[in-house]
Amino acid sequence: YLLDKPLAHVQGVIDRAIDHGINYFDLFYAHPGFRDTLGAALRPRRKDVLLTAHLGAVEIDGQGARSRDIALCQQFFADYLRRYHTDYVDVLFLHNCDEEDDYRELMGAPLELAQRLVRQGAARAIGFSGHTVATALQAVESGVVDVLMFPINLMGHAVPGRAGLFEACVAHDVGLVAM
Repeated sequence: YLLDKPLAHVQGVIDRAIDHGINYFDLFYAHPGFRDTLGAALRPRRKDVLLTAHLGAVEIDGQGARSRDIALCQQFFADYLRRYHTDYVDVLFLHNCDEEDDYRELMGAPLELAQRLVRQGAARAIGFSGHTVATALQAVESGVVDVLMFPINLMGHAVPGRAGLFEACVAHDVGLVAM
């Protein structure tokens, strides 16, 4: 765990991870201090790693939160780029969607923002993160998602529809990241 650790410790962990083949860093946490420290540690190794961001992962009053407010999403994405010393992310996830009404909202203005960021070169791919088969399957079949982040673990092995979701990822050429 790297939260509130000194830069030297974080730098050592990051360097060791990269030196041992870890190159994928999912960075959704929006706390400024965390972003600053990890950004400083990742800066000299940016070319060696894939970084993800989560559109909708914000911080409100010192607490991590989820938001669909476009202005707030833009603010935290710009903050991400600045604090991680990069001008792009490799995957920009539409963050944490499990319910149908949230799915409809997320696939409106937030998706349009993500697509614009891809066109501008600030993101290379669009991802979707969620915990329910129904919304994840809709995202995969939508044709607008390149990567799905979904729970893949022993506890989720018996989730109804899981196998069909994974087959849909193959059929639609959508990458799958284990949550």
